[in-house]
Amino acid sequence: MTVFPSSKHALHAEFLVQQDQQDASRPLIVFLHGVTRCWQTFIPLMNCLSPRYISLGIDFPGHGSSPRQEQYLVQDHVTALLRWLNYDFKTLTNRNKLIIYGHSLGGMVATAVAAELPEMVEAIILEDPPFEAMGQQIKGTGWQKYFAKVRQYASLECSEQKLYEELKKMTWENPATNQTLELAKERDDVSIRFMARCLDQLDPNTMEPIISGDWLNGFALAQLLPKIKCPTLLLQADPNAEGTLSNQDVHQMQSSIEHVVVKQFPQAGHLLHQSRLTEITQTVSLFLESLPPVGS
Repeated sequence: MTVFPSSKHALHAEFLVQQDQQDASRPLIVFLHGVTRCWQTFIPLMNCLSPRYISLGIDFPGHGSSPRQEQYLVQDHVTALLRWLNYDFKTLTNRNKLIIYGHSLGGMVATAVAAELPEMVEAIILEDPPFEAMGQQIKGTGWQKYFAKVRQYASLECSEQKLYEELKKMTWENPATNQTLELAKERDDVSIRFMARCLDQLDPNTMEPIISGDWLNGFALAQLLPKIKCPTLLLQADPNAEGTLSNQDVHQMQSSIEHVVVKQFPQAGHLLHQSRLTEITQTVSLFLESLPPVGS
């Protein structure tokens, strides 16, 4: 893997395959992870797409190997990526076009970047972006309880192995159902181990604006959507299975973006690229093949 931290606007980025840095014959997909995670969450999906597409992973500020910053609103992540794309992307990748795949937070950032850089972004793939569900609407929900608990674990000063062991005991309340949820019943041990790795690198302050309901301050979805001109694939998890993209937001995107297609995944939760890898690969591959060839 090729690592090149930005010299001017530091974001950690890696190509999946080192030789791909000089290959301009295949489309480039930049992958943007969700909050609390890191770019390696996409490696299984990247491997599935790698024969025909070049994959580049980015760590958001406060995540993975990227540096920390003072605040972490969604708009702060948008600003960080826009600066990186404007100042460092062309130099480091020898390209001026990209496709963006974004999960959750990454999907919201991809939406804003496509609106602000229409000549640069050729297509966007949005995996269950939460939008309004993670704004003021989060108050009093199970997601708010979840992130508050995750912040506590991310603040622990212990080894990654110890963090993994503690996470297996993590519980939180879902006020909507009056249930106590257990992480060990929601995710398998391998997924929890990877979660421990991500939290070990994470700035716990990334979750402060989420928990307070202020995460979307300055992020104006209604103003962004009409500015998106590129083909858009919207991957919606099941709102009844902890999916975060509401039907209302889907309808808003369908009415505002001309070239948008929606794929729903019944009974599937928020981490589609993990729980439904085969289906996601098939859907994303067909969408990518519908795009114009490189250089056309």
